[in-house]
Amino acid sequence: MLNQYSISTTEEGYNSFTTDFGLTYFLYFTGYYLKNSNGEDVVVMSLGFYHEPLIVENRKYDPKVKNTILQIITDFFENNKEMSTIYICSTSDGYGRHRRITFNKWYKEVDVPIEKFDCREAQAKEGLYASFFIRSDNQLKDYYVDAFYRSIDEYFPADNEYVAA
Repeated sequence: MLNQYSISTTEEGYNSFTTDFGLTYFLYFTGYYLKNSNGEDVVVMSLGFYHEPLIVENRKYDPKVKNTILQIITDFFENNKEMSTIYICSTSDGYGRHRRITFNKWYKEVDVPIEKFDCREAQAKEGLYASFFIRSDNQLKDYYVDAFYRSIDEYFPADNEYVAA
């Protein structure tokens, strides 16, 4: 991918890069547990990232940040064809919805055949912004997607009842 930052690996195994504006980003994949239809654990990866310093005033848009994060995600799915990952947008600073919108735009630019499944709209309206990413050619895609929705619905029930008029 063109116009991106140089990526390094920290001692903890995080991907990191420093922007032209002095922000250092850390991206990581860690184990996350979903539940299947039998209530058994299904291990997937969870994508997380943050930057230091945590509070930034007068932030400017930097397209190289997007390009670098997309490269890390692309590399993950190229090197881990059988893996899947969940991303839950932090809402601690009131910007969870904005992160969801941004990731939805970025997803359309990923160069590998991955599919994205979002939490239900009723859950998003309650402030849960979660997505599940899996390669289109993963033979267990349906199993993992079912576990994603089962787990999200169990911990964050959505009002899925349809009332006929």
